[in-house]
Amino acid sequence: MAQNRIRKILKHVRNVYFLVGICLGLVVFATTSGKKQNLHVFIQPTFGKQALTLETQAYRSTQGDTVFIDVFRFYISNLQILYRDGKTFSIPNSYYLIDASDTASCHLQLSSLPLGAIAGLSFHIGVDSAKSVSGAHAGDLDLSKGMYWSWNSGYINAKLEGRSPSCLSHKQQFEFHVGGYAHPNNSLRKAIVMLPVNTSAEATSRTLQLQADVSVWFAKRSLREQAGIMIPGKAAMALADEYKHMFRLQNDLYEK
Repeated sequence: MAQNRIRKILKHVRNVYFLVGICLGLVVFATTSGKKQNLHVFIQPTFGKQALTLETQAYRSTQGDTVFIDVFRFYISNLQILYRDGKTFSIPNSYYLIDASDTASCHLQLSSLPLGAIAGLSFHIGVDSAKSVSGAHAGDLDLSKGMYWSWNSGYINAKLEGRSPSCLSHKQQFEFHVGGYAHPNNSLRKAIVMLPVNTSAEATSRTLQLQADVSVWFAKRSLREQAGIMIPGKAAMALADEYKHMFRLQNDLYEK
């Protein structure tokens, strides 16, 4: 009788431990599956490997032109996080105006992202056609930002202005305003920045520092021959094809 009672007690204890184990497992699963990560993306405007200084710093292009950069702005939109397992996460309503004259605009704070090993970023340079024709907007898409063609009812996707002794234009100025959202002159371009495989750690907090290299804009053009693009067309399309390659990873910092 005593042995039977002991066996029943031990069986009861085992059942209790089993149930406790299941409950703890569910708690751990719920905790980890709901875990999120924060991502800080810093976009550093540069000229080649040098940090970009507006107005006062002279730079030398690969075409031999000496240039001073006065204005450098572009839109980043439809931002997606790419994960090592092949999944993607789209940042809703993501339209960011990056302005080299405003350091704060170069910092993108993305919170509550799904936890996972990040493989890279995907985004468009510019504003899509749907947003361009949907009326007035606030924030970075506000028309007062100077990135909208009222005469053409569309956003300027990227803008570069400056001066060069090579320019034959008034006051030796160059102006590149790249826009256009309608076929065949849709200048919206997609850029992808991938992380090296050895930086694929899962992290709850991460900072990606990207370069936006303005020297790419001059790689295939002499300012003596072309000092301005101000309307949608073939020239704007060609420049958009070139500057979509201006982004590259500079640094990757993360915390577990």
